[in-house]
Amino acid sequence: MSRHSEKPWDQEASADANGPTPEEASTELAFPDGGCKAWLTVAGGFLAQISSIGFLSAFSVFQSYYGEIMPSQTASDISWIGSLQIFGCFFLGLWSGRLSDKRGPKLPLTLGTFFMVFGTMMSSISNSYYQFVLSQGLCSAIGFGLVFTPALAVQSQWFLKKRGFVVGLVMSGQNFGGGTSLNMAFYLSSILNAGAFFGCYIFGLGADRGLGAFNALTVVAIGCAVTAFGWIGTQNNAGLIIWTVIYGFLSGAVQALFSPCISILAPEPGLIGTWNGMSLLDTLQLNRINKIQLGICITVVSFAVLGAGPIAGRLYDNALGTYLSMQLFTGVFLTVASVLYLATRLTVSHALVV
Repeated sequence: MSRHSEKPWDQEASADANGPTPEEASTELAFPDGGCKAWLTVAGGFLAQISSIGFLSAFSVFQSYYGEIMPSQTASDISWIGSLQIFGCFFLGLWSGRLSDKRGPKLPLTLGTFFMVFGTMMSSISNSYYQFVLSQGLCSAIGFGLVFTPALAVQSQWFLKKRGFVVGLVMSGQNFGGGTSLNMAFYLSSILNAGAFFGCYIFGLGADRGLGAFNALTVVAIGCAVTAFGWIGTQNNAGLIIWTVIYGFLSGAVQALFSPCISILAPEPGLIGTWNGMSLLDTLQLNRINKIQLGICITVVSFAVLGAGPIAGRLYDNALGTYLSMQLFTGVFLTVASVLYLATRLTVSHALVV
């Protein structure tokens, strides 16, 4: 029997004539699954996602604007600003998660709020490339990194049965922020975020109601890969809008489901924040100590997102303004990701619902 199946907070309740078992009592104590304080963590996390990663999800608006005011910079150059932001958001997840586990979420959220506000204020008075990199690309990124993981992980310490739904609710904040905080003329960005908003809810509920978090994540990842290749076939505005809705719906679900999956792997509720921000190095160290198999977590993802934007910009520049190379790049990598998700799901358990 695997270690994961022995954790009391991951076992489903099985009432009998003698009342709750010790495992059930332990689960109730560890995860109240409701109450004022629990739902306040959801409300706070939702607002934090609006102002942090929600701001990042609309960077395409900044990309277009900076291209106009800095015509000497290529699309790849400008994309480094956004890539540094999202890199910091994920890379600092290990340390902000640990800080949240040890001292509570107030400290990293307070520090993160300061850096986010200060970086945004400095970018408002910037007028050259290096100034935007330092203010929006680095200073704000530190703030996003300190806020993102604690604001996302804390709900998993309060909820178990409703975990997929509440994490989806929190993650939908990024879609709400990305769709409303900037110029509404950029319709596709708003449509994408609207689709993702509903994807967070629906698949989060599905994971709670019998599909399972790992099953749901694997299914939507495969759907994202198929949809990404479908981007190549869009020939007009109507087709592009339909594709944007579908891709947004599925990609939002992927973003909402990874945290519940990682939380399942944590050895105890008090380490959920740390494990949501776990780096590959710590994964290997904990494997030696606790013999626990881990998934890929936020800090590792940061290295992928750092290069994704500049790579996409370079592919676009080299293709002389066509999107085919970017479309193929997206589809191939999502296909590989789907295979890895499936492998992780089978490694965790061979049960029907995981």
